[in-house]
Amino acid sequence: ADVSRGLNMVEVLVLDDGDPSADAALALAARWAHGLRVDVRVVAVVAGTDHDTVARVQQRFDHLSAGAPGATLQVLASDHPASALVAVARRRPDAVVVVGRGQPAAGSPLGAVASELVATSPRFVVVADPGPADGALER
Repeated sequence: ADVSRGLNMVEVLVLDDGDPSADAALALAARWAHGLRVDVRVVAVVAGTDHDTVARVQQRFDHLSAGAPGATLQVLASDHPASALVAVARRRPDAVVVVGRGQPAAGSPLGAVASELVATSPRFVVVADPGPADGALER
């Protein structure tokens, strides 16, 4: 059954910039990969030579790909995760962007990266929140 309700979605672009909130985005992407049969591309954006973040991203990707075997990982070096993901999204017209909520900024329920993606992405953006309802979706 098509539960995308008309969204032209064949691929999910998931941002993993090392922030812990990426776990919720990756979990949502894994569920969509299984339930909606969409491709998942994890776009990891890391600052230059941050080897710790690269290792953390690789570990999370390995966990994701166990449940979404066709998932791909693209690693980009940038200090601006939202801008880097927007550049990728511009080249992928059939994609939906999924991002973790991040650490809420003053006066906003979203973190800075999620807010920037919502404001600038040429694709639909879904903000994954690891709230209490998220666990219920896992069952």
